[in-house]
Amino acid sequence: MSTLRGAMFRDPADARRLAVVAAAEVILLGIGVWSGGGALAGALFWAAGLAGWTLIEYLLHRFLFHLPAEHPLAFLGARIHLAHHEAPDQTPIAKPPAATLGAFSAGFCATAAAAGVSRAAPLWAGLVAGYLLYELSHLAAHLLGDAEHPLPAQRRHHLRHHAAPRARFGVSSALWDRAFDTGREAGQ
Repeated sequence: MSTLRGAMFRDPADARRLAVVAAAEVILLGIGVWSGGGALAGALFWAAGLAGWTLIEYLLHRFLFHLPAEHPLAFLGARIHLAHHEAPDQTPIAKPPAATLGAFSAGFCATAAAAGVSRAAPLWAGLVAGYLLYELSHLAAHLLGDAEHPLPAQRRHHLRHHAAPRARFGVSSALWDRAFDTGREAGQ
């Protein structure tokens, strides 16, 4: 296990970035408990957030992160992502959490204002948990071999995206690639 952890977190920046996201998850869960929304409702909102993240991840990756570098919206993640495609195993692999957690914070505040903290906190905790799982999945895909990876098919799915970047946009799940028929290059 320590060898696996060493492979996953060989770059201290990746470990720090994931620790920040994990701290955000704990804070949101704490706010959810403190708000008194009830365990069942909280669990359902958390699960909805976790499931919702998979669609958000797919949509961001497909429609935003593959914009050309000169596109006016490329600063929203496409430039970092394009650099990752040029050197996929260069660490750190985890994204800097500042922009993502900033967007999550704004979304949480808007959701809390509209639906209340007791609903918003577990929902956004689920989204943050999904983001954390995405980052861990992405790290594992690049830093672990099939023998060490807990889900080797998921790893291969993502690495095929690097070989053919117009397909396979799901990193933590291939669900939306199946749903939107982007699980393979056109003509395959």
